[in-house]
Amino acid sequence: MVKMSVDAKALNKKMAKLTKGFKYDLTAQINKSAEIIQRDIRLKTKGQMDIDGSRLEKLKKSTKIAKKKAGYTHPNAPLQATGEMTGQFGKKGVRIKEATKRNQVAIIDGTHVPYGIYHQLGDESKNLPVRKWFGISKDAEQRIIITMARKINSLLK
Repeated sequence: MVKMSVDAKALNKKMAKLTKGFKYDLTAQINKSAEIIQRDIRLKTKGQMDIDGSRLEKLKKSTKIAKKKAGYTHPNAPLQATGEMTGQFGKKGVRIKEATKRNQVAIIDGTHVPYGIYHQLGDESKNLPVRKWFGISKDAEQRIIITMARKINSLLK
């Protein structure tokens, strides 16, 4: 659930028809696409927004008190206490396994955040609201389309 990929198989098939055997490599653009997604997740989470651009539900007073008592740096901000999701405080945040020429798939991985799935889906039994922090936003999707289109246009010239 907190893992996704940027896969160029369908794009490569279409490009093969368009380029009629011309050699090209989209590895860098695939990895750039994964970086766009990673950065977007980090910035939205740090800005207390979900992946759709809506404000995250505020923390309850009892949660803020508990986080403050535990010594968290940002006890009042949702999804920022440990830095795991945002990449703050020396943490890596969402990770990328880069595409290679041989394997044209980049993996965007949030599975190392053990509680990330609970925030993503919410947990009624723990009174935890849904906070969609992981995914591809419309902003990121548009930036990826523009980046890919520029590269493809440069290959076809």
